[in-house]
Parts: sequence; structure tokens; C-alpha cells
Amino acid sequence: MAKQFDKAVFIDVENQTISEVEVPKEERLQALYKILNCSVVEKLTIGGNNDLIIDEEGLFKQDNKSFAIGGAMFVGNALIMGYNDDGDWCDHNIDIPRLSEVILFPDEDETRNIFEKSQEGQDDNIVVD
Repeated sequence: MAKQFDKAVFIDVENQTISEVEVPKEERLQALYKILNCSVVEKLTIGGNNDLIIDEEGLFKQDNKSFAIGGAMFVGNALIMGYNDDGDWCDHNIDIPRLSEVILFPDEDETRNIFEKSQEGQDDNIVVD
């Protein structure tokens, strides 16, 4: 019998936890929406044959919490799923305890500081006349 689920890492910004979850292969997109509590997802390849799946509209939601990893900040819950040589999603290969050591769940002031650091060296005026 074929496997019905893939193992993924769930980054829960509300509870500030990182855990392993099972994502069904059937109706996968609807499952991602439900797990992430969103209606649009975005996939970012993060290396090691893993993708980060985030709420594409996370920035637009009021009071949505964030997490930071490797100097990048993301808003809303996220999943990490592995992918195979064909590009199909499969079980992740993440060391969850190690990942837990490098993910930050910043409060509002810390979020502002991370954002401001990311803007250093950027043009103040992004609108061109």
C-alpha cells in the first residue's frame, strides 16, 4: 500500500513551537491551507532538499506573529517539507532539535529590530518619480 502522508516540520508562531506533523498526499493543497490557517501558500526552497511553505498573505494579516531564521523573518505559521529528485514533496530530513535552537520567535520590539536591520543600506524612497 502506498504511503498516504509525508512528514513535515510545523513551525507554530502562535504557540512558539516546532513539531513534526503528517501532511496527507490526497488533497494536499487544502491540507496545507488548513495546517497553516491560510488561503494562499508560497514555497521557498531552503536547501538540503527541503522547501519552506509559508502563508503568502501573512504580512497582510493583523496581529500575525512571526519567526526568524538565518537573518530572514517570516510572518505566520510555516511547514518544512522535503522533496525528491523529481521535485515531489516527501518526508523532511530536518533535525528538529537543532532547528529549534536557531529559530527565534520575536516579540513586537524584536520584530521591529530585525526588520530595521534588514532595511539597512536600502534606499529610503522606493518609489521612483
